[in-house]
Amino acid sequence: MIDAAEADITDGEAHAQLGAIEAACAAVPVYSELLSARQRYMGMLPYVAAKHALRGWEGESLPAFAARLGVVPDDLLEVLPPEEVEMVGWRASALMQPGRAALGNSASPSLSSASPAPVTGASSQRTAGAGRSRAKSTKRTRA
Repeated sequence: MIDAAEADITDGEAHAQLGAIEAACAAVPVYSELLSARQRYMGMLPYVAAKHALRGWEGESLPAFAARLGVVPDDLLEVLPPEEVEMVGWRASALMQPGRAALGNSASPSLSSASPAPVTGASSQRTAGAGRSRAKSTKRTRA
């Protein structure tokens, strides 16, 4: 049902069925907490995305744009009309996530030249045999 509702946002029947399922599950305390957390997340998402995505603005009566470490401060974002911040935030959020067509389209990263070659089976390198040392054999280890 979730896939059907997400696949076509104009499918009223799929959304109605999903709404009925959510309403029936809302009485379960754990699910109710999850719904509340989702509502908080969806309420904050456009503002957080806009804070990170905005790179400037123009217009009369707008303060000078400023960002600290790439993030627009809350007090400056509050000066903008809430509808516009929300619109920019939703667009930024959509651009931050790959679409279904883009999923899996990137190649695996290549191994760096510093990566050791993988070892398969027995190694062809032989270890050196017992060497001959002139040092005394002792059981004490120096600290």
